[in-house]
Amino acid sequence: MAFEANQNDEQTYEPFVLEDYVDNPVALARTKAGITQEQLAQRLGVSQAYVSQIERRNNITSKMLVRVHAAISETA
Repeated sequence: MAFEANQNDEQTYEPFVLEDYVDNPVALARTKAGITQEQLAQRLGVSQAYVSQIERRNNITSKMLVRVHAAISETA
């Protein structure tokens, strides 16, 4: 039996909300800014591996969030 698409299926579209999938505020801010971990690392003066570690943490200090925000806000 072949599957027939129901036109109503298209109307039940659920929009993708990044915040529903990314819990880490650093990863979320970086993704929203459209920059890579490498680019953020260069702006912070750290390695890409360190940015990856930050993005895997459950707790981020306010000092780190301020640094990341400043790095993301600067022009490339």
